Amino acid sequence: MMSITNTLTFEIRKELSELIGDVSAKGVFNSYGIFQEKSMFGLFQDNYFYLRAVGKLAQYLESQGAIPYMEHSEKPVSCGINFYLLPDKIRENKDLYKSVVLWSIEQIEEDRNQKEMAKVDLIRGRVNLSVRHERLLNKIGIRSFDDFLKAGAEYCYIALKKAGVSVNLSFFWNLKAASLRKHSMMLTQKEKEKALEVLNTALAKEGMRAIDPIKD
Repeated sequence: MMSITNTLTFEIRKELSELIGDVSAKGVFNSYGIFQEKSMFGLFQDNYFYLRAVGKLAQYLESQGAIPYMEHSEKPVSCGINFYLLPDKIRENKDLYKSVVLWSIEQIEEDRNQKEMAKVDLIRGRVNLSVRHERLLNKIGIRSFDDFLKAGAEYCYIALKKAGVSVNLSFFWNLKAASLRKHSMMLTQKEKEKALEVLNTALAKEGMRAIDPIKD
């Protein structure tokens, strides 16, 4: 015996399955989300099917007469902001219908991949680096771990001091060790001496006081 969700969405799921393979439905507030695997590419509400679209796909659908869900639905839900009611000329052209549905799914997967990459490139969570480090580095335009690696620990330390942020030698060791992808406690004496020499040279070029490892 089919669930209420599967019963109410049977026809639209059958229609879409014939185009792109297996799809599923899940209740979303007062509507149903239509999925292929993890990608919710459609909304089904009051016997209307709405396709998710952003960017160029949204522009194309609008040019073909698609109506935004938020304008068409009498009971709109907030998650439907990027969904469109497709015109008959698209749904009746099976090849075109299939292509826009697949395009929608590709957009969702691309968005998901970009978000995953952004998570991987976060500064917080890296060895020695916390939310505090991330917020401070954001103040000098360092938005990702890749930005941090390109700038270098020395540049970041000096830029923060110039911005009026109170940072000390311990803070620098955290930055330097993170750039070497190791814990600050694992920095060797030789690595510290070399890093401090580079930092003091850079400080001198900026007309700033050199760091004394004993006093600072």
